[in-house]
Amino acid sequence: MSRLWAVLVAGVAAVGAGRADEPPPPAVDIPTEQLAKARLLVRQLGSPSYHDREDATAELAKLGRVARSALAEAVATSPDYEVRARAARLLPKAEAADLQIRIAAFVADADGKLTHDLPAWDKFREHVGGDRSCRALFAEMLKATENRDVLAAVAASKRDGGAAIAHRRLTIFLAQNPHMLGGFRGGVMPPQKQPTLADISTVLFGETVVPSADIPRGGQFVYVTGATLAVQTVSQQTATSPAANVHGEAYKKLLLRWLDTRTSPEDLGGALNVAQAFGQLKDMTPLFRRVATTDAAPGQARGQALVYLVQRNKKTEHPFLKTQLKNEAVVTQVGLGQNPMGMQILGTCQMRDVALALLLAETGQNLHEYGFGTAQGAVVNPVGNAYPTYAFPDDDARDRALRKWADWEATHPIPPFDPGPPAKK
Repeated sequence: MSRLWAVLVAGVAAVGAGRADEPPPPAVDIPTEQLAKARLLVRQLGSPSYHDREDATAELAKLGRVARSALAEAVATSPDYEVRARAARLLPKAEAADLQIRIAAFVADADGKLTHDLPAWDKFREHVGGDRSCRALFAEMLKATENRDVLAAVAASKRDGGAAIAHRRLTIFLAQNPHMLGGFRGGVMPPQKQPTLADISTVLFGETVVPSADIPRGGQFVYVTGATLAVQTVSQQTATSPAANVHGEAYKKLLLRWLDTRTSPEDLGGALNVAQAFGQLKDMTPLFRRVATTDAAPGQARGQALVYLVQRNKKTEHPFLKTQLKNEAVVTQVGLGQNPMGMQILGTCQMRDVALALLLAETGQNLHEYGFGTAQGAVVNPVGNAYPTYAFPDDDARDRALRKWADWEATHPIPPFDPGPPAKK
């Protein structure tokens, strides 16, 4: 498989033109008589005559992609070492020529009427789409060897795909941040290499298809995921102004599909930041609620999700905030000043504290009147600041605040939360 993707047709860069006067897709199937000729020449590679072997080698080289299947079969099954060796030398160029034709046919088939044997294209079509813009983006992803390897691995299995995705996103990150590798011979820092839209698309697509549990995460760069790439400048410019980029509409579809499939707790923190950056593209309410209610998601992200919900939906989120008033998940620790001994007083801010603070701010009430403590010199703005600067000094203070809220709500009722119909898979 790796040899198959050794060379890509140079004309792929012209994908997406879609003119009515373009020639029809090139023929991909090989006539039976040509296949028979190739097999006969492959057998001749084992001839006792050196000249016959050389002539067969030259003829097979001229046949190019026509000989690919016969050469591959010989490499895999021939008992003759000479046949296997010569076939192995000829196979890469035959496979490269075959790949050129297949991708040229894929590009020319602008309406997607034909079946194309390209790695993971069926999955891309299923998850992102198969229209002209999607085909153009997929062809762009095929241009780089490293991205083709990821696509081939994703098509092979979850295990192979997961390993390839983890490796690819790390190599992209390190190429962009070469200083993260430490010292360099001669003190020369390698130049930074920014990821292309195709690089980012390949990683996001891989993460969309392969479950997070199958993508290895470890070492000092555990934080590097597709979310790290999705907020890059080229990503933001393309998704927010899709008409300005030939791949814009397809990339926007891919990015939104990636966001919709973020369900693993370890992915939700990063997805939250991406959703906040691209909030103008679609309603991110379902994702924010998913972050807020996922037990194993990072506490800080869960608290931020509540804030983002209120920033976007205002009083519409009051019923949902009420559902969080019993949520004891820790969001963060907040410094509340010093005790007489000069030691810092820390308060634990929980999800229910964030929910209560937001409700109080939204209903025009004062947090201090409910017993909240605040960081020294902090300007408390629960709705405007996604990072809490408030907390209760102890559980008793929290209990009193919740009782006081219950008394207030008794005369200012908030309707119960309606989650609506279940989300479509």
